[in-house]
Amino acid sequence: MKYEHRIAKAVEFSHTDMAGIMHFSNFFRFMEAVEHDFFRSLGKSIVGSVSADGKPLGWPRVNCQCNFTLPLKFEDTIHLHLVVREIRSSSIKYEVIFKKDVSGELKEAARGSITIVHVGVDTKTGKMSACILPDWISSSISVAPENYEVK
Repeated sequence: MKYEHRIAKAVEFSHTDMAGIMHFSNFFRFMEAVEHDFFRSLGKSIVGSVSADGKPLGWPRVNCQCNFTLPLKFEDTIHLHLVVREIRSSSIKYEVIFKKDVSGELKEAARGSITIVHVGVDTKTGKMSACILPDWISSSISVAPENYEVK
């Protein structure tokens, strides 16, 4: 079962601010990009599912945070490493580690986390309510080993 996923992504000019470094909001977009790629690696999409009774299903974020260590600049290649840290009946918590090449060595530039909840949406009211994780994800992923540390 999978508990990690990796992709590389380039910092584009549009990701940067007036100081020439990646704007903090784009770290969250990069975390979402590695999450979406993780779902695709499982043969699924994070959007478009419907419950047996016809309710649209979704994955809203209920908690996001990020700590920054090194600046990321235009044309830096960022190595994103998603690690599954917690699975509950209706939620998943990921940790995402950002690394960049500094003089031939990958160094941590940021570390963040996202907690997502699987929900059904009432089509009449728009109200969301938590749903049990689908079997396809419960049988495909696991929490990383307790002492698993990204190096």
